[in-house]
Amino acid sequence: MDTLKWLLLSGAVLLVGHLAYRVIRFGGFKAALFGAPIASTVARIVGSDQGTVKMPLTVYRLGGNDPDKVVGLALEASSFASYQTLTVSLSESKVRELIQSLQSALGNGETEAG
Repeated sequence: MDTLKWLLLSGAVLLVGHLAYRVIRFGGFKAALFGAPIASTVARIVGSDQGTVKMPLTVYRLGGNDPDKVVGLALEASSFASYQTLTVSLSESKVRELIQSLQSALGNGETEAG
């Protein structure tokens, strides 16, 4: 039992240490989630009211030299007693694909398979 306790404690220390390293390396908790430093906040879009749950979408310009992490999107869901953040990092080509999909959704409602 003592060995199991030490293994669990070691795993927890490694996990917290890795997160702390990423927070320091990228300059903040949210940047650590993106895996790249945040250069600037571009926009914060609040969708329609979902009752007690607020779900803004925040667009970030990411820094660093990784071409696969140019733009970051964060969807934050918060209510009275909970908070959750979902993040995604996008390359320039994926950003253009997203823009095209959003423009298509605004247009005639048809989307192209791809």
